[in-house]
Amino acid sequence: MNNFDKFMDLYPIGDVFVDSSKEYFRLLKNIALNINSIYNDKYIVKSSCGQSRLADVPWICIFNPDITTKAKKGLYVCVLFRADMKGFYLGLGQGQEFFKSNFGSEGLKYLEKMADYFRNHLKINSFNLNQIDLKINKGSRGEGFEKANIVSKYYKKLNFDIIEFKKNLDDILTIYDELADFISSTSYDEIVNVVISNEDMSLEVDQKQEEKLLKAAVQDFGELNRINEISIPQKKKRLTNVETKNIRKIDGIEKAKHDTKIGLIGEELVLEYEKDKMRLNNREDLVAKVVWESRESDRLGYDIRSYNFDKEGKEKEIFIEVKTTDSNIKNAFFISKNEYDKFEKYKEKYWIYRVACKNNTFYKISYEDFRHKFTKDVYAYIVDIKEVPDN
Repeated sequence: MNNFDKFMDLYPIGDVFVDSSKEYFRLLKNIALNINSIYNDKYIVKSSCGQSRLADVPWICIFNPDITTKAKKGLYVCVLFRADMKGFYLGLGQGQEFFKSNFGSEGLKYLEKMADYFRNHLKINSFNLNQIDLKINKGSRGEGFEKANIVSKYYKKLNFDIIEFKKNLDDILTIYDELADFISSTSYDEIVNVVISNEDMSLEVDQKQEEKLLKAAVQDFGELNRINEISIPQKKKRLTNVETKNIRKIDGIEKAKHDTKIGLIGEELVLEYEKDKMRLNNREDLVAKVVWESRESDRLGYDIRSYNFDKEGKEKEIFIEVKTTDSNIKNAFFISKNEYDKFEKYKEKYWIYRVACKNNTFYKISYEDFRHKFTKDVYAYIVDIKEVPDN
């Protein structure tokens, strides 16, 4: 506690350059070393008063190496000192340089959006969800720290309990480790991509446009072959080095076109698969009854109407929603409320086919699979003004 208070007393507010020979510099390093020793080197702990120029907001960052090892990118626990040196925050933050370099002037906005996303995934009791106030000038680096904050707790100079601070530090590191488990099943970059680009975009296209998109898709991916069914793959937790990937700024319209092309490829592959299934069951009479419904209307909550067969060979109508990817078939995917409602309505008659168009494989998700083998997370809410009675 003395180190914290003494550091805030000695920090040279208004100076321009960092002086590593001064006591304030040594004190901040000592606090970081003390934190590191408490947790037996489980984390990487770094501190900074700035590079050459003195920082308005000096910091200590605690990194889980499964997520990141640098303050430029990823999630970390941080101690951020207010610019007026009247107190400090213990919080969960994110690297702002990653967003600035990838999204330019939109970077801080996206940083806030990601903070909201992670905040909504946490069980929080003892931390504040509001934005922190570092008493900095607008446009300074400290503003990025404020936007990046997910949860925090504030401690006043000369008026905080170090035992309480240690307990809060344990609690926030537990939250951090839970997030590390969540992120390790995918990657930080993939989560950012999904949240920022809103992968649930689609284009309203007519049949002529669809034909053009399908032709373009064939040019992109080659002639369409038959697809092969695989079992639902296992998804094991893995350690993810998020420093190795880069994401680019997303053009929403081009992404929508690309996603529509991919979707059409998957639906056509499934259509042909289902027709082949009719032939294999010696039901040529049903081939013409396998219908690509979403080409007529995308409001049905499914793409293809087809048939399965019971043990006696009697056909049973089924409804298939196709979810296609041109990347990893294990990646998460979106379903709409309409599709979810249809799953609950039709139950055993409703199927999701998850298609990887790059290697022509797919797996089927039954109602029971959907309930027991997959997690479902609410991604967004539609917020509308309440209607009032017309007087």
